[in-house]
Amino acid sequence: EKMKTQKVYKFVSLKIQFADGSHVQGKFRPHETVATLVRIIQEECLVWPDAQFDVYVAPPRRLLQSNKTLKEEGLVPAAKVFVSWKLESTPSEGTPVGSFLKPELFTTREGEEEQFPNGIPLVGGETKSTTTTTKSQENNKSSTTTAEEREEEMMKRMMGGRGRKTKSKLVGGTTKKATNNKPKWFK
Repeated sequence: EKMKTQKVYKFVSLKIQFADGSHVQGKFRPHETVATLVRIIQEECLVWPDAQFDVYVAPPRRLLQSNKTLKEEGLVPAAKVFVSWKLESTPSEGTPVGSFLKPELFTTREGEEEQFPNGIPLVGGETKSTTTTTKSQENNKSSTTTAEEREEEMMKRMMGGRGRKTKSKLVGGTTKKATNNKPKWFK
């Protein structure tokens, strides 16, 4: 009777997240084992194929057993799986985000540039990013040059296109416009 009501899934969609915040997504069959998942991460994703790590789900943190299937571990139809490095395989402190992943994972089609993550400052200052910028990012940088303009643009996006509201205040018999530095919902 349980089999009659149970849903059948052909694929398991897994988001594999690493300790530095980078992640890889993949599709697997529900009958594949956790050992297969670990092998694929080692051989197909990591630059160091001999790296030692554990895979787990959270909350609460529960290590996945390598002899069980993805379905038995409750990862069907989709789940987020975390990778924690074992002490001897931990990347060094100054390692850039995602540098332990194979570069070919970031290419999309033949002839296109690699799609590495690129940090863009929201308000003031420049990042120490060594990645390439796309044409749309260069256009955005030229259109918003000052910190005040970037902050105003960010506020417009946060406020649904309205930006900061201005209020008229009567100061000394004259009307002056004063900007409200806080969003309406912030008290």
